Amino acid sequence: MRKTIVCFGDSNTWGFAPELQPEDESYFGRYPEGVRWTSVLQEMLGTGYRIIEEGLNARTSIWDDVTWPDRNGLTYLRPCLNTHAPVDLVILMLGTNDLKVRISGYTPEIARAAGVLVKAIQSGNDGPEGNAPKVLLVSPILVGEELETAAPDIYDELGRENARKNSKEFAKYFQAQAAQCNCYFLDAAKYAEPGPVDALHLDAANHRKLAVAFAEKVREIFQESI
Repeated sequence: MRKTIVCFGDSNTWGFAPELQPEDESYFGRYPEGVRWTSVLQEMLGTGYRIIEEGLNARTSIWDDVTWPDRNGLTYLRPCLNTHAPVDLVILMLGTNDLKVRISGYTPEIARAAGVLVKAIQSGNDGPEGNAPKVLLVSPILVGEELETAAPDIYDELGRENARKNSKEFAKYFQAQAAQCNCYFLDAAKYAEPGPVDALHLDAANHRKLAVAFAEKVREIFQESI
């Protein structure tokens, strides 16, 4: 039977393409299918899997953001899984927007928030035969060194010089949270990095690199379950 995988994340799951943004900011430019890591993952895994894209620009883990309404990941997570049930695996990659100083800006707290999401998934019955889905918790890619010059407004939002330093701590704390929650873990920063346009979002080449890493991990997860 085909495996259903929900990819729940922010703009790097949605496919935000900084080089495709219009000057008047009238809409968000998005990489097309075949470029986004989610659709590349679908191609790599084949017809035995169904990849569901659930990315949203500016999504946080558990916090409301007054400047971006309806971005709280926790409030949408369970309805999302109810919609797509039965779900075999959730790939959960959030945290970068939580670096904003008005939201959290504190990496250990951000990792704990990710753990809240994992536990929300594990406490549900949205998996096969009324069980909970498996969870792959992903620590996000790093904030790029060029963020200050590439995107100064976002640089300020993310705590200026603390942005990259805090993102470097993602893997340590997210891995510890995954161990505590007894779920799978992947460090996205080992495989991909932000593109040069805004030093925050994946470019086309890095979408593919991340898809390769996810494909290998997904095969490992389901091979272990056989």
